[in-house]
Amino acid sequence: MKRENLSVAAALLLLIAFPFELFSGQNNTAARWFNVMFKGVKVGYSRSLVLTAEYEGKLCKKTTNFMKIGLKRMGTGFDMDSSSSYYTGEDNTPLYFRYTENQDKQLKITEGKLNGENLDLTVNLAGEILRKSVKYEKGACLADSAEDIIKKRGLKDKDSFTLRVFNNDSLSFDDLKIRVNADKDKKNGYIIEADIRGIATMHQISADNELLKSSVPRLGLEMVRVSEKEALAFIVSELDLMDATALRSNRSIPDFKKVTFMKAEIVFSLGLPAAILEKLPAGVVVVKEKNTLLVTNRKKTAGEEKALNRPIFTKEFQPYLVPTVYEQSNDRGIIEKAVELAGDEPNSYRAAKKITQWVYSHMRKKNYSAGFSSAKEALASGEGDCTEHSVLASALLKASGIPSRIAAGLAPIGDRFYYHMWVEAYTGEWTAMDPTFNEVVLDAAHIKLSDGVLDEQGRYDLLLSVLQYFDRVSVNIIAIEPDK
Repeated sequence: MKRENLSVAAALLLLIAFPFELFSGQNNTAARWFNVMFKGVKVGYSRSLVLTAEYEGKLCKKTTNFMKIGLKRMGTGFDMDSSSSYYTGEDNTPLYFRYTENQDKQLKITEGKLNGENLDLTVNLAGEILRKSVKYEKGACLADSAEDIIKKRGLKDKDSFTLRVFNNDSLSFDDLKIRVNADKDKKNGYIIEADIRGIATMHQISADNELLKSSVPRLGLEMVRVSEKEALAFIVSELDLMDATALRSNRSIPDFKKVTFMKAEIVFSLGLPAAILEKLPAGVVVVKEKNTLLVTNRKKTAGEEKALNRPIFTKEFQPYLVPTVYEQSNDRGIIEKAVELAGDEPNSYRAAKKITQWVYSHMRKKNYSAGFSSAKEALASGEGDCTEHSVLASALLKASGIPSRIAAGLAPIGDRFYYHMWVEAYTGEWTAMDPTFNEVVLDAAHIKLSDGVLDEQGRYDLLLSVLQYFDRVSVNIIAIEPDK
């Protein structure tokens, strides 16, 4: 069976820049260069530069970072570059910042400007604009500029504290937990552990405060200090992201669509992340000293007869009807397509079925080079992976008056499980459908581990949940029907 679009790339991209840039800047005019490594293979490089500058007549610090990544997904070349530029005052208050992600010519720009007590934010995703304003928390700093506060505090062995930071990925404030330990192996310098929402990054600092190496142990990601010449000596890696991140299983599933019942264990050798314990999906329980999830899935029957009529506009489900920067359900083209597909069909299940099947047929090209496109882009291009299938289906469902959310978890092909996304439509109950594989009644082999609304906060939470169970995890199938 052809391996279609099971994607973890978007989750990797979410965390690939922030933790590395945390300790990358120094107040001088010399750029600092790093190799970016994944699973021991070079997949890119990074550059950081900090200068004294002016912003709107104020003397401040300007920090610029650039990162380029290149590897493969399902044998297809995938490249991405990201850049950031931000101005901070003497007290590390952010004056202005701009973050840019370019994934296969798909451009996303996030900008923020301090305006009195508010932080005015703009997100531009392929020409679609989202504007919002959040109250700036006094004493907080940009996540990327936390380094200055840490250095001003002074590095001390066994020191630990928490910083309040603004996270440009989620457009919200988070706690950044810091722990400092003397680097006993090197007999000088420090090892700094920075933790945000359960994802730990490690930073090796020399005795003179130079960053030597950063890593995200759970992801197998490292950034290693090198010369400019060595950093720029880079070609797209032959490493295949999907193969490198797939989870091994104890048995093969030749055709997951035929699975009507499955009981399986997901074993975490490093222990269960706290984020998973906070919100366990139905059919999932914790066993074996809290390092194993026991999953029991049974395929549901079609919910056509008991489905509610649309539109479903009750207050409880209003959050699942709101347009987002990724699910532009208020876009004219999306609305017109939703009207065309659902027509006069009142039954929410039958309407959702038509939408799911159409998205599968519309997404003709399985494009593994895309990172995380919007519904409008997916509608226009007709290509993408599971993220594009899901955001397009979700936007069309919302435009049809059917509450929708995105589910994330694992799906099997052969003897491996891959990270995957699909949709859930509320038709009187939450009904899982997979537009990537044309399933209007989801099989029992999909393992759901999280769900959410796909605004900036929701996207961050959803992808962060994937990173929580990213590595050193295996799947043991206990029972399956029909058995091969």
